[in-house]
Amino acid sequence: MRVGRQPIIYPLACIVSLLFSPGTLSAEPSDPLGNFKPYYASFRSNEVNMRVGPSKDHPITWVYHRKGLPVRVIDTHNEWREVVDPFNDHGWVKKSLLAPRRTVMTHSKTSSLRSNPSITSAVIAEVEPGVVCGLNSCNQHWCKVDAGPYRGWLEKSVLWGVEPTEILE
Repeated sequence: MRVGRQPIIYPLACIVSLLFSPGTLSAEPSDPLGNFKPYYASFRSNEVNMRVGPSKDHPITWVYHRKGLPVRVIDTHNEWREVVDPFNDHGWVKKSLLAPRRTVMTHSKTSSLRSNPSITSAVIAEVEPGVVCGLNSCNQHWCKVDAGPYRGWLEKSVLWGVEPTEILE
C-alpha cells in the first residue's frame, strides 16, 4: 500500500521545488561584503508599469510595451527594483517583470553589424538606432549580438546596456 510513502515524498518534493525555484537560482550581484551591486536586466513582458516608488500604491510614470528592453537595476526594496531605462528615466518595477537575459539597445546612429569584431570585416546588416538586440558576448571594443535574424558584431560604443569596460564570455 502506497499511503505510507506519500507523507515523505510530498515534503521532499516541496523542499526540492524551493531549492530550484527561479528566485533562489538567480541571486542578485553583490560585492564581497554582501552589498547590492547594480546590474543589467531586461523586461520580461510586453507591458511593464514603472512607478514613482516601490509599491502599487505609488503612481505609474511610464507603461512600457517593449519586451526585452534593457534596463539597469540600481536599487532594491523587497520585491521591487529601481531601474534606469535607455532614455535615462528612473522608476520602480516589480522584480517578476525583469528577466536576467541581457539585451542592449543601439543609440545615436545607424551602425554596421559586422561578421567579425573588426572595422574591416564584412557588413552583415545596417542596424538603426533604437533596435533591441540579444547580447551574447563582448570583448574590449565589440559585442556579439542577435539583431532580428542576424548575428554579428557591433561596436560597444553604439550600445546601451553594457559597460565600456565590461567583458562577457
